[in-house]
Amino acid sequence: MGHGTLGGTQSYAYGLDISGDVVGYSWTPDEVTHGFPYSGGVILDLNSLLEIGSGWTIDGAYGIDDRGQILAQATHNGERYPVELNPVLSTPEPSAAALVLLGLVAAASMRRGR
Repeated sequence: MGHGTLGGTQSYAYGLDISGDVVGYSWTPDEVTHGFPYSGGVILDLNSLLEIGSGWTIDGAYGIDDRGQILAQATHNGERYPVELNPVLSTPEPSAAALVLLGLVAAASMRRGR
């Protein structure tokens, strides 16, 4: 993995919180974009937090608030959705590594309801 990327050649920052955590998207070696948070010198592929086989891909992260909530764009079955990723506040892990993808669940529920 390249320094500051998810293995691709470029990454872009779009959001910054009061703690200096950054979110954005990075190209991967497969030439697709994945969203990331960057905190404490570590970049994390948000897709690594998804259940394998879920069908979701987090394409980019575009904002983060001071509570660690991330506004992102995700794709499911070829359709794009805005999603909100919420940190789990009751665990001792860094919030980026403990994201609960409630926004994805809500978007999937809305989609099934159509």
